[in-house]
Amino acid sequence: MKSRATISVLCPTAHPGPLVSGVLEELRAVVDEVIVAADARVGADDLGHYALVADRVLRYEHFGANRHWSWLTAQASADWLLLLDGESTSTRCRFTGRGRMRRPAWPRSRGNPTSAFD
Repeated sequence: MKSRATISVLCPTAHPGPLVSGVLEELRAVVDEVIVAADARVGADDLGHYALVADRVLRYEHFGANRHWSWLTAQASADWLLLLDGESTSTRCRFTGRGRMRRPAWPRSRGNPTSAFD
């Protein structure tokens, strides 16, 4: 019998800690790993909020849109990736786990995002 696929949430952010941790906490029950990549400019208070819900908090220098995704996807250990940019957390949408995943269009080994929800 095949074991269940695992999922990692990857969240690069410089957004307020309470907002980000609130959204990620809602996901904790349905994902296997949460990794927050905090912009180097983020202060200690926000880092503390991230650490409450993340398995790992990493630091990085933000050098422009989408340049961090390849590095960040390599940090994950799960079969599937949910890429949640910090800007996405501002809407506080609820994740219900009802979305149906489909196969990725490209292999994860190439460093590209691989998960999609219908």
